[in-house]
Amino acid sequence: MRVNFWIKTWDIKNIGFHRTDIHPVLEKYWPPMETDTSVLVPLCGKSKDLLWLEEHGLDVIGVEFVESAVLDFFRENGLSWYETEQDGHRCLCAGERNIRIFVADFIQLAGSYSGEPIKGFYDRAALVALPEDMRGPYVDACRKFLAPSPRGLLVSCEYDANFMEGPPFSVPREEVERLWTGHLRLVEQVDVLSEMPRAVGLGVPRLEEFFWIFE
Repeated sequence: MRVNFWIKTWDIKNIGFHRTDIHPVLEKYWPPMETDTSVLVPLCGKSKDLLWLEEHGLDVIGVEFVESAVLDFFRENGLSWYETEQDGHRCLCAGERNIRIFVADFIQLAGSYSGEPIKGFYDRAALVALPEDMRGPYVDACRKFLAPSPRGLLVSCEYDANFMEGPPFSVPREEVERLWTGHLRLVEQVDVLSEMPRAVGLGVPRLEEFFWIFE
């Protein structure tokens, strides 16, 4: 998971990928789920999307190997936390909310996960954070956590990689469909170039986000 790269990225606060608001895709497309359904959020960083999911009655399970990002999530949102160990990995749990975040490498955690299959899944910035050779192993790891027919959302992006090197990486629509064969339906694609100053500065002509529903 390019551990040193991401630790340095968080240390120097080079986190332009982090949204300070809730991603609008949640309000628009998140599927109805029964209260207390567990939802997996890989490579979650300090995303406020975790709060939205929990506020909608879900048991949120985040995974993030950069400890400073996890601590920032709790501190910046005024949450207390306590530490426990699950499946041999550290896990920080919110005292007031149904949110827990494993401080662990996602693929390593998947190999030792022994909990119930998780029915909900939200990937806003995980797949696009990975170079091509890691995306297959990442999806294989997701399947070790998830129920056979999970529900949820995935956000991918696509642009001309001749202009910019990720992350976020351009993941072609066809690759997303191949990796998640039979699970996804594309519901919208939006040009978000204006929201990406680095891409604009590098001359990227178009950068689109693709919103996918698991069903």
